[in-house]
Amino acid sequence: MLFQASSEANGGMSIDMQNEIEQAGLDARRFVTSPELPGSVRFQTSVLRHEGLSVGYDPIPENPHHGEVWAGRPNKWRNFKKSEQKRLLGLAVWFVVIADVYLGP
Repeated sequence: MLFQASSEANGGMSIDMQNEIEQAGLDARRFVTSPELPGSVRFQTSVLRHEGLSVGYDPIPENPHHGEVWAGRPNKWRNFKKSEQKRLLGLAVWFVVIADVYLGP
């Protein structure tokens, strides 16, 4: 389920933009967690872009701090390949840790 393009919005992997959240005076760790989403990982935008992915601000009505990570090219966004999902897993670092869950190499 992790590191997949969402079926909603613009076909990218949904993210919350930490800088946007904090500039709004909110606690980013609290903002990104809920009973349904008890943990989160973090990426550096520059690292994602170095991987050939696109990252952008993409607000939605229920979340003005929403962004997306896209694979492919504009107007030809695609699902993440398994190899990209594995690389994303290796690049992810815990932001809000879920106890006893190992991200792996």
